[in-house]
Order: sequence, then structure tokens, then C-alpha cells
Amino acid sequence: MDARMKPLEDFIDGFHSDFGLLNHALKKDGFGPKATGAASGLWAVFVRVVKAADPRKSAEPWILVRDLAIHLSHNVGDAAAASALIEGLIHYGRNVFALPSILDTLRDDLRLIKHERWVGESSPTTLTRKRSLRLAMVALATCCAIALYLGFDRARLWIGALARPHGEIGSIATEAEAIPAVGAGQHYSLDNVRYCHFQEERLRTMKREAQGAEDIRAFNLLAVDYNSRCSDFFYQESDLATVTAEVATNRQRLAAEAERIMSTWSGHTSTSSAQSAK
Repeated sequence: MDARMKPLEDFIDGFHSDFGLLNHALKKDGFGPKATGAASGLWAVFVRVVKAADPRKSAEPWILVRDLAIHLSHNVGDAAAASALIEGLIHYGRNVFALPSILDTLRDDLRLIKHERWVGESSPTTLTRKRSLRLAMVALATCCAIALYLGFDRARLWIGALARPHGEIGSIATEAEAIPAVGAGQHYSLDNVRYCHFQEERLRTMKREAQGAEDIRAFNLLAVDYNSRCSDFFYQESDLATVTAEVATNRQRLAAEAERIMSTWSGHTSTSSAQSAK
């Protein structure tokens, strides 16, 4: 999937934060078969990636372009271009039978963007908003089935073990993490922001180390929980700067924590163990 997504990621990265031509094209001719200019190029790459990944099973291409639309609305300040992009995704998604949960998310996004565009709602000046679902892996219906398969108690055990007060593990000083409540648009404390970024780092390790269907089911459950708490929130820029530095300092510890969590998964064999066996 990472290899299939790369052309789309590279195309979006190619704008280098200068979305002027894309925004103009989206507002002029929309996002679809009749798109022009930069929007036409984005459409061609998106459709190619969606077809390669199977639109009825994969969420990632849709989420990637959806994230771009959210960025255009909240960070670039062009709600009209963002609306055109989301509308094109919805129209195409209906035609190719995209995951229902993806279409529901896109419709909610479109309503929010249009509301903010017309009402003129603005974020607090001292806060920045994060909106991202890049780690979304499966539809909500599938995730509910996964949760039932694994058991919600085990999921709560994995998640709850990560929240702790300031203290030490052995001789290593640790920073406080506070798991935020499920929801969107909340104002997060430093400890909430720390949990979201530390957990994202753990999930990176888990995704890299996951092997087999059992691991993937367990990873997806944690990814969905992460998205339900950390995909849309307000935070202080100073808190983000603090946590970004902490992630860099604690990357090795966070990877070790991820591996300890994975060791509790049924049937999991660590990469290091598998290599030793060979």
C-alpha cells in the first residue's frame, strides 16, 4: 500500500506549500474528469492510485486527498477550493462504491467547511488546529468487527497502559501523557498533545513490525482509537514544539514500548525473534 500511495504523496508534496495554481484550478473547473491545470494532474494521479488500491477496500488514497482539502481550508484559508476538492471526492466515491465510512466522513467535512466559509468562523488566535486521518486504515464497520474479535477489554488495556503521570520507568525519566476523550474540536493540554504524538510514534513502529492477519487486526484497532482521539483538536504551538523535541529524544523508548504492546498480541512473533530463529 505504501508503494501504491507514493505517486499521490509525491504529487501533493510537489506543491511545496504553494497551492495557488491548484486552488485556482479547483475553483474554476472543480475536481473530476473535467478538471484543468494542477487539479487535472492531481485527479489523474488520484484515480490511478484508487484503482490500483481497490476503492471498495482501501481508505488511504481518499484520506490523503481529504487531508489536503482540510489543509486548504484551515491552513491556506481557501474554503472554496477545499469544498470543490471534497465535492469531487464524494461524486467519484459514489460512482466507484467507495467505503461508506469514507463518504460519510467527506460529507461531514464538506458541511463543516461550508459552514465555516459562510459564517466566517475562525480559530482562537493562540491555538492551532490539527485535522488529520492519515493513520486511518479501515472502515468503521470493519473496525467495530475487529474490536469485537479482539475484545474491547484488551484494547482498553493496551491504550490505558500508555497514560501515566510524571515519573520514572527504571532510571529513565518519563513525561506525562493524558489520553484525551474521544471527540473532535477539543482544546488539548500539553499532556494530551504528548499522548497523541507519542502514540503516533508507537503506531509507526507497530505498522512496520506487524506480521500476519492477527497483528494487522490488532494494529487497526489501535489506529482507529488513535484517530477517534487525535485527528481533530486545538493545541498551543509552544506545546507542539515541546512535544516534537521530546519525540526525537524518546524515539528509542517509544519503539520499545510499541514492541512490548505487540508482545501481548495473540500469535505475535517479533521481528528480532524471527530473525534469531533463522
